[in-house]
Amino acid sequence: MPDNTPASQPYALENPFLESLDVVIEEWQPDLVRMSLVPQAAHVNNTGVVQGGILATLLDAAGATPACSRRTACAAPPRPSR
Repeated sequence: MPDNTPASQPYALENPFLESLDVVIEEWQPDLVRMSLVPQAAHVNNTGVVQGGILATLLDAAGATPACSRRTACAAPPRPSR
């Protein structure tokens, strides 16, 4: 799993699923978030195109992140201890 601490990227994901996809938050402002992902072999379908579920996940996360930055109710829950 990638190290998504502030030293390795400007914004911590605090989302194990996005971390498992190696998503990186490139920019985060109150009304904008820019995320990136380098597609891996597991992210593409049998025609070599990125799976729609990966794109939907990025869309969902990118839409929720700036919205949640304006509300405390969207704060990430504490991570379970391992």
